[in-house]
Amino acid sequence: RPAWRHEPVCCTCGRDDGDESLLLCDGLKCSVAQHTFCCSPPLASVPSGKWLCDACQLKRMPSFREQLAQALEASRAEEPELALEDYGRRVPLDQRPPKPPRDPPTWSQDADGVRTLRLGQQAPRLDFFPAG
Repeated sequence: RPAWRHEPVCCTCGRDDGDESLLLCDGLKCSVAQHTFCCSPPLASVPSGKWLCDACQLKRMPSFREQLAQALEASRAEEPELALEDYGRRVPLDQRPPKPPRDPPTWSQDADGVRTLRLGQQAPRLDFFPAG
């Protein structure tokens, strides 16, 4: 074997044997090689199409910024367009819808002397225990 010839070596185990199971990455300017049994998860056979190493697969994934832009485009397609001036506009107090009325706070006391203050239907209750 001449010294100038480069034999592909598995990037996981470091061996150059098993040529029938050694995959060569099809990524641009990539020289990674990996055995099918060294892949994670291991592959049962050599894939029929192109094979990309983990690093090249990561390069092809869209960045977070690209994913965010795609999500924004999808949401704009689903919802009606809002004008830019509609965002953050302040509504005068007299034009705001009225708030629903609240129940007045109520006190109750059980047989043990524990007093309970109920602030409304959706508010938590506060228990006050007698000093003892």
